[in-house]
Amino acid sequence: MKTGCPACVPIMQCMARCLWGGTTRSKCIKKCDCNGEYPRLADCKKCLSHCKCSCSVST
Repeated sequence: MKTGCPACVPIMQCMARCLWGGTTRSKCIKKCDCNGEYPRLADCKKCLSHCKCSCSVST
């Protein structure tokens, strides 16, 4: 995540804190999703899934 998806770090940290705090997923998405600006949570999920695949292939 540090190299492949740097713009997603704040969004993912926000989501983690929000969800661990007991807030519902839908409220966390609204809180952390940057008001529809780029990158959105969906963009980060795509990026992270590509990163996970490339990491698992290389190991």
